Amino acid sequence: LFDTELAARLLGRAKVGLGALLANELGYQLAKEHSAADWSKRPLPEGWLSYAALDVEVLIEVRDVLLERLREAGKEDWARQEFEHERTREHGPTRSSTWRGLHGLGALRSTRQLAAAREMWLRRDEIASSEDLSPHRVIKDRDIVSAAKEATRGREAFDRALPAKLRRKDVWWKAARSGVELPAAHLPERNERSYPPPHKLWSKKYPEVSERYQLVRTAVGERAEDLEMPPENLLQPALLRHWVWEHEQAPTETELGEQLAALGARPWQVEQCAPVIHRALTEQV
Repeated sequence: LFDTELAARLLGRAKVGLGALLANELGYQLAKEHSAADWSKRPLPEGWLSYAALDVEVLIEVRDVLLERLREAGKEDWARQEFEHERTREHGPTRSSTWRGLHGLGALRSTRQLAAAREMWLRRDEIASSEDLSPHRVIKDRDIVSAAKEATRGREAFDRALPAKLRRKDVWWKAARSGVELPAAHLPERNERSYPPPHKLWSKKYPEVSERYQLVRTAVGERAEDLEMPPENLLQPALLRHWVWEHEQAPTETELGEQLAALGARPWQVEQCAPVIHRALTEQV
């Protein structure tokens, strides 16, 4: 595996998309005639397929150039570790892969409305999968939320909340009602619990944790600037927050490195980050 975008980030490139890399590294201009098209359309037109094939024709050349740049910067081994991590790690759910990712979900105030939205989302996912469609081509997020908001008021209100030309209204009503009529113990919570708690709450609820986080985040950011790469590629923010939340005192540098590794940091990240995090915390003592 060679990830051109990740390689470009490690090299500190400001623009990491394929088009920008082709222009800046090879001097090529990538055609954009179908770039804004709806690629969920099936079947894809022949012209679109040809357009997509052009992208991959130049990937080997881009890879070779970026690999040479990584070698010159002394970052080839770092990149290899990152590529292997991407190849082997378990990918968790993305925002769009769970019903909690529905756009506008915050408009739903009751748990029964949330349950209706969840069941409609699940039904949409089933239909999209069986018909090989993008979910938004079956029913849009905003329509799920609007209908779920009215689901507790009855069928007439529910139907009014849906687009007039939407297909399968009986299907969506049945899905929504199956959520509304669930026993209380099976209803979803209003807010999904997370660990550690959202860091935006730390300054008010956990000021000491917030202070530690600001110290180490600044230290990692400065090291990333020295290495000419984004801080999030030097060490993932979620990983750093997890470590800060669980450690009130600075351990030895060796222990700190082991703890970062246990949370998923790669060896090169441990090597670069453990010293600066340790120094940031111990210099404040």
